[in-house]
Amino acid sequence: MSSTASSAAGAATGAAAAAAAAAAPHSVGLTGEAGWAALNDLDRRLLNWMQQLKTQLAERPRQTGFRVFSILTYRPGPPLDAAVLSEARAEFGAPLSEVHPYDNHQYVEGTDRQLAYVTGTNTEPCFIGNSICSERTAILQMRMKRYASVEKLYLTADADSFITPGLLCREFLSEFLAPTTPVIMAVYRGAKGAAGQPFDVQVTNLRELYPHPSIYLHVAGSNVADFAKQFHDKAEKPKDVLQDKPEWIKLYDQVVSTTAKDGRPTLHPLKYAAGILFNDGSVACTAMTKLLEFGWSLDPVVKLVPLLEDKRAAGVHPVLVLQADQFGNLHSLTAPARSHLSEYGYAPALLFHNKEGKLVQAAVRDLAPDVPDAIEDVLPGTVKQSTASLHACS
Repeated sequence: MSSTASSAAGAATGAAAAAAAAAAPHSVGLTGEAGWAALNDLDRRLLNWMQQLKTQLAERPRQTGFRVFSILTYRPGPPLDAAVLSEARAEFGAPLSEVHPYDNHQYVEGTDRQLAYVTGTNTEPCFIGNSICSERTAILQMRMKRYASVEKLYLTADADSFITPGLLCREFLSEFLAPTTPVIMAVYRGAKGAAGQPFDVQVTNLRELYPHPSIYLHVAGSNVADFAKQFHDKAEKPKDVLQDKPEWIKLYDQVVSTTAKDGRPTLHPLKYAAGILFNDGSVACTAMTKLLEFGWSLDPVVKLVPLLEDKRAAGVHPVLVLQADQFGNLHSLTAPARSHLSEYGYAPALLFHNKEGKLVQAAVRDLAPDVPDAIEDVLPGTVKQSTASLHACS
């Protein structure tokens, strides 16, 4: 790298660090004595039990050795009718007991079979991008039950500070938890916690942790096109609201046009594209890349990350990021985009429709509250030393 390029990169890094510090994540929910007071006796019992389970049973993930453990409580749905079991035996010869697998709940003691639970822990394969967190493993188990509603989510980890659900988990949880479902995070302190209690706790919910989820939340793929058309009809139009920002309107038109580059519309009816306006006046747009394995589809904002990195090295920063679908509806960032932009300190303006169809302007940090800036913020010292030694050999 030339000295000029190196100086530009250093200045850009310094500016990014300053921007990130100025927009530092803020804690949400109740903490300290207020957090502890928000718990009931059952919550406290479950926290103690969760600490025991994490310590005694949870296998450490291979890559970090850093355990995250969760308990999800839920209300069981109605049991299957006996006739359904009989029909399954008769038609398929299924070796079913009197308890169908979908009715095989683990009940929370003392709740008179009104409250059941599942547990989850994180798993990390050699390719870390294929890792799965504890909250999602718990949700996947609950989906194999006949559940009616989620009651609460409890979360702890091998950490000296609170571990909030990651943004990918928050997005995932939004499909299953009500916005006000309590999320209780705990750090074991022994007798040194708030008000002399064994845990420090943070009590919050998804309304605070994951503001502005997708406007298509809970809409099935078979219905989403009709829903999107109806949403567009009632939603505010950028050209009506942004008359004093012609460059924003121009980017919006380019992004909507770019959705046509989705080469595999048969995989899913929605076509997404994203665009970035930079402070040097340049613009870049790209469409989402869908894959048959849905989970590896490429978010359009994330596809623009290499360009963001090159621009930052040249001292150029993003002014505006937009994501839209082929119907012209503007979307808040997905979890992968929120994660990358917030963790790497990018601070463009965002413009999107809320669920009422109103246009909202926000910052990246508004969509990623209470998220650590880096893994060093949460990992215990022993893991950090191990990770640093590995980096030194690379």
